[in-house]
Amino acid sequence: MFLVQLKGTDQPDLNDALSIQFKLQTLTYYRKLDLPVMIVLFHAPTKQFFWKWAYEVDTYYAERGQEYMTVRVSESSVWQQETPSRIERDLTEFRDVRSPGIDLPMTFSLVTGEDGFLGTPRAAVEAALIEAAKDVSDVVSLSRENLTGAHPTIVIDNAQIVVNLSGLSSLTFHTQSYPAEFVATKLPHDILTVVGLVLGRVWPLEPRRANRM
Repeated sequence: MFLVQLKGTDQPDLNDALSIQFKLQTLTYYRKLDLPVMIVLFHAPTKQFFWKWAYEVDTYYAERGQEYMTVRVSESSVWQQETPSRIERDLTEFRDVRSPGIDLPMTFSLVTGEDGFLGTPRAAVEAALIEAAKDVSDVVSLSRENLTGAHPTIVIDNAQIVVNLSGLSSLTFHTQSYPAEFVATKLPHDILTVVGLVLGRVWPLEPRRANRM
């Protein structure tokens, strides 16, 4: 099960049509719901639907006191024949993560840009993170394999790091001013802290771990 926020537009220019105004309060509300929310836009001139999950919206750049925010839907997110199968896979992942019987450790895919992070090569960034994660290996494991659809991911680029728990919980760590000299030492632990916060939003770790002992 999931929820849908359906929008429609007669705007002939598709580039303009794919920008939707939302109240910030509404986007915050969507994130607090137990069921994932899908934003769907119907473009009347082309009779096409476009969609995205509400959790993908980053409200970081909204200014203090700002009431509305523009949400951009990608032109590549047009509803296609394979879209229902993609949604079914996403929802299966949502359900599995919510399940009280989920198996630990939970595997997060590492998605790092080809240029690495702040001058540190991708391989070095990922190796440092995988090494740091050994201390919490009973809860989290990391993989360089990036699957299609909803699944736990850590996306690293020079502007931000996004930890996403299959769309049920997500945090964005903006890194424009992050010291480059800390990439190999402090960054892995900062990322794992964000992972802990994301997991804590969905279910408390300690009771779940205790049940497995």
